[in-house]
Amino acid sequence: MSKPKLSDSQLVILSTAARAERAISREDLRKLKAKGAALTQAVKGLITRGLLQEVPSGLQGPHWRQDQASGALLGLGITAAGYRALGIEPVEDKPRSRPTTKQDQLIALLSGDGITIAELGETLGWLPHTVRAALTRLRQKGHEIERVREDKVSRYRILEGQKAA
Repeated sequence: MSKPKLSDSQLVILSTAARAERAISREDLRKLKAKGAALTQAVKGLITRGLLQEVPSGLQGPHWRQDQASGALLGLGITAAGYRALGIEPVEDKPRSRPTTKQDQLIALLSGDGITIAELGETLGWLPHTVRAALTRLRQKGHEIERVREDKVSRYRILEGQKAA
């Protein structure tokens, strides 16, 4: 199988992704000569050819773009075909992970020491009534959510067992 023809920018993007231990972001590609639309086109070409894939970056992680539909932050990860295009034999072909849903993000935020309605709303881009409705839905699904009032502020968290008996 012959190696695909790639532009210099695409080769640098793939090399950067191959060296990275995490999903790469726009910041990782800042040193490239290609900027703006040219950079976006180079990345889209790599994704279309199956050499790169978009992967969830977590709530605050470095990211390439934000998905308009779900609001999830997406980074770029190299695929097995991408490694082969660089002449590197991949160790294993990692399966694509499912994009993080807002509910997954909410559960992750509630798993800490506690978080306020305002903090949840700001992080998830929701209004306070939407946050409260989402908390109610989690309770209906069996998650045990604790509310603690400190200095006239309520903080919420999922108890360690996560689901009520």
